[in-house]
Amino acid sequence: MKDVYLILHFIGLAMGLGTSFANLFLGRSLSKLPREEAMKISMHTSVLVKMGLTGLGLLIVSGVLLLIPEWETLSHCAFFLTKLALVAVLTFLILRINGHIQDAKIGDPEIHMAKIPLLGKLSFIISIIIVVLAVLVFH
Repeated sequence: MKDVYLILHFIGLAMGLGTSFANLFLGRSLSKLPREEAMKISMHTSVLVKMGLTGLGLLIVSGVLLLIPEWETLSHCAFFLTKLALVAVLTFLILRINGHIQDAKIGDPEIHMAKIPLLGKLSFIISIIIVVLAVLVFH
């Protein structure tokens, strides 16, 4: 079963980190468009956030399943505990991004969508740090 959990973990990682990369490049492309057109396109790309949430959920569930037999050993590793804390921060950031998208659909899109790029950049950086920490822990 461990192999199945590991495969699911990597699929979740690909979905989550892929979303971060896609949003980074999409943000750069949208910044070159007129504001009104960029806003219209941004509102239609919220499916990327759903993919990121799905990937993060898969990552967390499979990570817990992988962690259960190793908890006694890993619970004393500073890099691993830092990685877990950053996963919690990343989860919060992604949920905030999703919240802003939902608010933009029912309220003023410009106000809510303007908050997303900073959160997206932070989540991208945190995602990379999590991957680096995972490599250091499991090397």
